Amino acid sequence: MSATIQAEQAIPANKPNDRNRVDLPKPFNPNGKAPTPPHRVEPKPINWPLVGARIWYYVFQIITKVGLSCIYGTLIAEGAAQFIDALGTRLDKALPLLSFLQNYEATYRLKLAHPAAFILMLFVWIAWLIALNHWLPYEPLREDDLSEPKRTRDVIATLAVILLVGDSCLFYYSVVNATWGVLTFSASALIGTIVFAAVNVFAVQHSRTLSRKCSVLAKNKGRNL
Repeated sequence: MSATIQAEQAIPANKPNDRNRVDLPKPFNPNGKAPTPPHRVEPKPINWPLVGARIWYYVFQIITKVGLSCIYGTLIAEGAAQFIDALGTRLDKALPLLSFLQNYEATYRLKLAHPAAFILMLFVWIAWLIALNHWLPYEPLREDDLSEPKRTRDVIATLAVILLVGDSCLFYYSVVNATWGVLTFSASALIGTIVFAAVNVFAVQHSRTLSRKCSVLAKNKGRNL
């Protein structure tokens, strides 16, 4: 009797009984290795040069596109309407689905020349972007080259010149007609046309430069270039 009491006293009170213990299932690991504890990911520092470059890139895009859109929506559209009579038709008459435009003073005078001018602006910008990438190529940031074949780029570059020449002719025709009423030679209109064409090309080229700067800063993680 005393031996039984001594054996019970020898068992610690806080030790669980082996018969009542339940083993929890181990986490499944297909590799058969012990799971590694999750490591803490340190936040990356802000790449301030890249942030500044991207902000200036988008500001430049907004300024140039809004400014040139105003020129295309007024002078280029007017020149196209005078050069091609069909483009002088009002939108509400040319397209029955847009008949509601005649009910508003702001849209009553819209002609087919206005969307045509914006489409021309889009083609001029895209064509000159491809042409400048062909004539003034940057060194690739990666080994793979996804550019178009050289013959395709030559054709698009030629089309870019034709588009800009035609675009400039519409600009010149609009300025001369608004100033003199008839198509004649005007030195001021010619200078304005040259400046307009140069602004188009400069805007596209500087957009390429800013975009390239953002790419370089993103790859170099903001190091001084």
